[in-house]
Formats: sequence, C-alpha cells, structure tokens
Amino acid sequence: MAGSTTSSKKTVTQRTTSYRVTVPNKEGKKALPKPLSITGFIVVIVMYVCKKILFVPPEAKVCMYLLVCLLGSIISDVFTMPKTYFSNKNNILNQAFVKMSWGWTCSLLLVFVFMTSYTYTCGNTQRVKLHMSRLGVGTAIWFVFTNSFVVLDSLIGYCSLADHNSRKLCLKTGHTWLGFDISGHAFLLVYCSLMIAEESRCFQHWERIGTMLLESTNDDVAERLKHLTRQELSQLRTSHSNFTVYIKVNFLLLTLLCLLWDVMLLATILYFHTVAQKMLAVFIAICCWFVTYRVWYCTAISPGLPGEGAFRYSPELRLTRPVRMQRH
Repeated sequence: MAGSTTSSKKTVTQRTTSYRVTVPNKEGKKALPKPLSITGFIVVIVMYVCKKILFVPPEAKVCMYLLVCLLGSIISDVFTMPKTYFSNKNNILNQAFVKMSWGWTCSLLLVFVFMTSYTYTCGNTQRVKLHMSRLGVGTAIWFVFTNSFVVLDSLIGYCSLADHNSRKLCLKTGHTWLGFDISGHAFLLVYCSLMIAEESRCFQHWERIGTMLLESTNDDVAERLKHLTRQELSQLRTSHSNFTVYIKVNFLLLTLLCLLWDVMLLATILYFHTVAQKMLAVFIAICCWFVTYRVWYCTAISPGLPGEGAFRYSPELRLTRPVRMQRH
C-alpha cells in the first residue's frame, strides 16, 4: 500500500537551460519555477522599475517632449533662469556624455540588439544583421542632420563684425555670430531616447521565452514553436540561457542612459538656444523616428521591427519573413 502511495506521488524533475523545477507527473500540469532568492527578488524589482521607465509608449513621449520643449522654452525666455551646474556648457555631463550622446547610445544598443536578436531569431545571422542595420540607419540620420544644422547656420548667418565670414573665426575673436543654430543637442537627445524606447521593446515580454521553453508540451506553446527545427530550438535554449543575464544588465544601463538624456534635454531647453531653434530640432527628431519606426520598418522592404523573429513570444510581435538557418 505504501509502495502504491509512493508511486502515485512520484515526481519528475525537468531541466531547461535556465530553470530547474519539480512538477507532479500529471499531464497538463503547469511547471513552476524555484522560489526566488533575495538577489533574484531584487533583480525582479529593478527590472520592473526599468520597464516602467522605458516602456512608456513612444507616442506619449513624443507629446511630452513637444509640450516640455514649448513650455520650458517660454519660461526660460520670460524669466531669468538661475545659474546652476547645468547652465555651464562645460560641465562634465555635457562634455563627456551629451557631446558623445550618439556614441553612448549606439554602443549600448549595438550589444543589446545583437544579443536579443540572436536569441529570438534562433541564431539566424542574416536576420541578426538586418536587425542591427537599424543602428546603421540611425547613425546615418545622426550624421546627416547634425551636420546639416551646422551647414545651414553657416550659410544663412553672419558675424557682428562684417570682416569675419566664418562662424568659427567670428566666435574666436569674441564677436557674435547671428544665425539660426538649430539645437543639435535637442535633436539628438530626443532621437536617442525614442530609439532606445523602440529598440528595448523586444525585452518587454522576455520572460515568456523562458516560460515557452519550460512549457513546450503545452498545446498553445507547441503551436508557436512547431515550425522551428530541432537545431533552431536548441539554439534558442542556448542563447536564452547564455544571454539573458547580460541583456538585463544592458537594459538597466539603457534605462539610466535614457534618464540622463531626459535630464540633459531639460537643461538644454532651459538654458540654451531660442524657442524656434529647439522646437524645430525636436520636431525633426520626431519626424525621423516616425518615418523609420512607424512607416519604413513596418514594410516588407526594411530591416523590420525589434522583436520580429523566428517565433512569436508576444502578441504584438510579428514573425519575420521565412528565412531558415543555414545547416552545416
């Protein structure tokens, strides 16, 4: 009798690349993860806060940027702003971060996009290259527009001393350059923040990949993964296990960077440039984001949107056009 009881209560230990769980040997029973450690609990809380910050809908951020830029610019024109650390353009945050804002943003996104896309495309290098090419598009936008602002200011501006036709020479000799200097910082900070918000969206339901691998016998999950080859499924398990920790660290850094860009954008709005120069810069940045992430990347002839891979792990994500892994 005791042997029968023991047999009926027999459990099966299931292993995945990321989890070790013990579940009753009963068909259809959900597998549950191990209880969280203190460290694991802290990680969950940190990721929750980061997601709340980064996953504000980009459309809402666009409205916020336009409103803050307009009101902040009007306030700074009407009232004399007090001298602060941020009013000095030589402060360390401006010199070390804002002036190299695209370098910081691109460096972190390069690692993030590679690790995430390599996972959800099941190691398909062709698809990974396409996802990473969005950073190439962003780099082209940064280069073209920031340089265009400088060229435009040089073409239509003039020096308070008629003898100097060069903006650099005019300022070097202590005179005033009278032109239309579209705020490159406002443009870049807004564009970087929107790009981070878009590229990080693939991480919003990242835990579902682990759950899908854990519940691969579930009918609904099996339906989503059935078109994957054994090699692709194996690559998915390996990549998810190896990269997830580093992806979380990168996600935290992207959140901190986005917060810094918002703070420095507010400083730019309050202390530098005119209303028109800042509003135009923000508007151009929003147009660049809209044309790429809301128009071009939604078409078939594009790098695609973040999260589009070999399978769907979130309802709002789409499958990529069928491109199989090369078999060796």
